[in-house]
Amino acid sequence: MHTPTIAVIMATYNGQKYISKQLDSILAQTYSNIVIYIRDDCSSDNTMDIISKYKQKYSHKFIINKNKQNLGFVKNFELLLSEVDYDYIAISDQDDIWKPNKLEKELKAMMEIEKDNPNLAIMVHSDLEIIDSDENQICKSFLKKKGYSLSHSKDLGQILGPCGVMGNTILMNKNLKNIALPFSANIEFHDYYLAVINEIYGKRITLNEPLVQYRIHLDNTSNNNILKLEKNKYRGLPFLNTGKAMCLKSLNKDNINIEDLNIINFFLDYLECKDYAFSYYFSLLSNNLVKKGFWYRFKLFFKFIINTPLSKIMLR
Repeated sequence: MHTPTIAVIMATYNGQKYISKQLDSILAQTYSNIVIYIRDDCSSDNTMDIISKYKQKYSHKFIINKNKQNLGFVKNFELLLSEVDYDYIAISDQDDIWKPNKLEKELKAMMEIEKDNPNLAIMVHSDLEIIDSDENQICKSFLKKKGYSLSHSKDLGQILGPCGVMGNTILMNKNLKNIALPFSANIEFHDYYLAVINEIYGKRITLNEPLVQYRIHLDNTSNNNILKLEKNKYRGLPFLNTGKAMCLKSLNKDNINIEDLNIINFFLDYLECKDYAFSYYFSLLSNNLVKKGFWYRFKLFFKFIINTPLSKIMLR
């Protein structure tokens, strides 16, 4: 059986508290042909000391570098992605725990599609179990808790809007890497960018089994950014002030088919508009740009009503 090497890339920053658990879970994978690339973003704690000890013990498994200056987690991941030259790349956070069969299941799903599509960009991602800082389970399914429901076929509207692809579950092939690089300077979340690029040009495989224990804690950089963005939502309407507009503006639209381009352009128009909010509601639904749940859409209808002056509703 062909057992290609998987490059696991991990961007670290002040991760001393949980990183050993994550590294142990990666080393315990049932699929063991891996190389772990770590790039530290100028940690001020003992993160480098911890990963250096792993390097000493598993020298053939680890490649470690440290940035000369702090780049931020998106640029750090971009640098890591550009450094690896393997057919398969898995993205890892520094504070989660992988289920033992994560890579095995994702690679199997990937290679099934590649049999007939060797030149296709492919991303595999999975559901997650949410745990707290002490590894107590908060919920069994992140996707169900958040109301994400992705079709197994192409679902660009859901990826552009709710998304639901978490970077710490992603396994991608080199074809996707080659399309995605270089990142634009306007990208705030690498997983959203990769998910959008892949949905436009490639094939997404969604595994509904939780293959990662996703740790929620106050020290997590991405969690803090998400919390901040939630507070900044414009009058309760979805996706506004989340950085998605900047990401979508940066896309090279020359090779995007007209159907996808129309959805992207409408979504951009919505993200940047401050007036006539109600007029966007049914178009968001028809383009599948909001979560699919009935009660979510029902409540969203009234949010749009509340945010639109009565005179403008009457005119419409």
